Amino acid sequence: GNTDLEGFDEVIQGSELMVNWFQEWPVVLQNGAHEDLHCANLLLEYSNAMLEEAEGYLPDLEESMGLFKAVALSRIGRNEDASAEFERLCETFPTYCSIYEEWSFHLRDKDSKKALTVLELGLKNCTDPKDHEVLTDHIELLKEHHEN
Repeated sequence: GNTDLEGFDEVIQGSELMVNWFQEWPVVLQNGAHEDLHCANLLLEYSNAMLEEAEGYLPDLEESMGLFKAVALSRIGRNEDASAEFERLCETFPTYCSIYEEWSFHLRDKDSKKALTVLELGLKNCTDPKDHEVLTDHIELLKEHHEN
């Protein structure tokens, strides 16, 4: 129904906080989307629904659900739509490291030079040292992948 997220746990009986599943379920789907087109389609459906109903949800919902949407579009082969979503996310959330990781993964086999450019853009925009470490690792993996 229309129960807001804060009151949701009061409506559902159980030991789990249901609010956790709003963020965990798409992670489960994303993991399955690597091998299963059905999971990718469910991820796209879920992320679209969450973005449409985003009022009153967690502050980073648009950021994370947008990324899940881009990943789902990539996995189901809607490459132009995925690239457009990744670009939109980079403009809207330029310091969100995971966007650059997933976008470079999306581009890796299609255009490794652009994938490298995306990771370098992430290094420029993300200031957290942990993000730099992650992006640098991805650059090294991309170079290894490109050599093979």
